[in-house]
Amino acid sequence: MKCRECFQFIIDYVENDLTAEVRTTFEQHLADCQPCLDYLESYRLSIKIGQQVCCNTENEALEEMPSALIALILAAKKKLE
Repeated sequence: MKCRECFQFIIDYVENDLTAEVRTTFEQHLADCQPCLDYLESYRLSIKIGQQVCCNTENEALEEMPSALIALILAAKKKLE
C-alpha cells in the first residue's frame, strides 16, 4: 500500500469498517510510514476536537488547540446557530 492509497482508507479504518485483509495491509503500512501514522493521529485529534467543540456549551477548548483554530471554530458555530 502506498501513502496515497492509505488516505483513501483512513475514514473506514477509524470507523473500524475495513475488511481484516485491508486492515492488516493498512496497519503494516502505518508501521513503516511515520508520515501516514502522524496523519492518522492528527485525523483522530481533529475528530476529538470537533466532538468536544460541538458538545461543549461553555466554549471551553482543549489545551492543545491553537487559538486561531478556536476562533475559526467558534465563528463557524455562530453561523450555524
